[in-house]
Amino acid sequence: MALPSNFLLQFTEDTLVMIPRRLAQWLSDNVSVTMVFAHTSQRFAWQVTEGETLFLPSRFAQRTLLPVAHRIGAWVWQNHVFLGPSLSILTVLQEGHPLREQQETLVALCQAAERLGAICSLLDPASLAEVRPPFERAVALVEDRWTTRACGWPDLIYTQMPSRALQDSTEFVRCIDAFASQGIPIYGLSFAGKREVFDALAGDPLIASHLLPYASYMDIEQLMDALRRWGALYAKPDHGSLGRGILWVGVVNAQPMVIDGRGQRLASGEAACRAFLSAALSREAYIFQKDARCIQMAGCLVDFRLLMQRDAEGRWRQTKWFARQATRPGVRVTNLARGAQVRSAREILVACFGKQARYIHAQVDRLGKAVASRLGKQPEFAELGIDIAIDRDGKPWLIEVNYRPSKRAPRDQDDRIGWLPYERLAGYLLSEAVRISQRN
Repeated sequence: MALPSNFLLQFTEDTLVMIPRRLAQWLSDNVSVTMVFAHTSQRFAWQVTEGETLFLPSRFAQRTLLPVAHRIGAWVWQNHVFLGPSLSILTVLQEGHPLREQQETLVALCQAAERLGAICSLLDPASLAEVRPPFERAVALVEDRWTTRACGWPDLIYTQMPSRALQDSTEFVRCIDAFASQGIPIYGLSFAGKREVFDALAGDPLIASHLLPYASYMDIEQLMDALRRWGALYAKPDHGSLGRGILWVGVVNAQPMVIDGRGQRLASGEAACRAFLSAALSREAYIFQKDARCIQMAGCLVDFRLLMQRDAEGRWRQTKWFARQATRPGVRVTNLARGAQVRSAREILVACFGKQARYIHAQVDRLGKAVASRLGKQPEFAELGIDIAIDRDGKPWLIEVNYRPSKRAPRDQDDRIGWLPYERLAGYLLSEAVRISQRN
């Protein structure tokens, strides 16, 4: 049984504690013991109301509560029992710490969960010899420091594996199967490829009108034919992320050319381009997408990120909306991980389109809601990062959708509160944990 109200039982000799009603009910159903109440030995029927005080001697705690704490979804650490909605995040740990690139996100998410009165732990599938409690090598954020602390079965699992390969690993699959066998819900479990996402979106008429022409497979002849029809295109690794491996194929000064995301020329001339692209296509699966010819500022590409998240009631909400400007002219990607600059979306639109900016923003908002509605039908999807290009005529085009988007963007003028993305994600996951525990 998992308990939705967060509280602490600290066991030393005659320690004053607070017993919520649901714990009292659980104890009355499962424990029969003579207790010390108000320093008077008597049989206690456990009929307490929330906020009443009891004296629990540590002998009782050691004999009775500590052995069963893991069975009721509790932390046990130095004779403290923590009870409440518990969230475990599956990720990769190195020497008891998250990977550097995930450090900021996981710190913020754990802190947001704690502010909401929950228990949050990190588990590395590779470190779990057996998937059963107590999980002695769980890691928690204690006073801003990562600390090893045993935990029991969580109410909900959220996956934060840094790559598709790690999510497909034997250790990860074994963990997921074990948690699922206990009826523990698993959220965030998706590394859907770009092709799968585009194919799912193409069935919605509104979204389809904002989808750039794309193809999930091309041989070299088809690619060169698409280049002639589209003028320029992007080749993106189907399961790539953070702008890695993206190629721009276009025509510069009447010559076909291949340029990487950083703006470096990789091949020039049709023969060289054919040879380079043939080799690239043989190594990795790509998806091909027409270049939207999006707007620029000071000669630098600009696109937009829309962060959609579920609120505590499960409804999709727009959390962030900002522009991303490439680092310099010629750079073909706007990923923040590649050094792109965050700009105010409103200011960019007004500078480029004047009074039309409000109408374009409304189109973007409508597109974001349609994408979230189409892809986010299952409650396991808590957030979506929707990347949108706006061409020089002011039409929004969908570039791609991320199931676990970065929330590390610095504040800009359109961002209300820097913590909001983490608090909204934690709030949704924990509200789901409570709903599920009450249902069970």
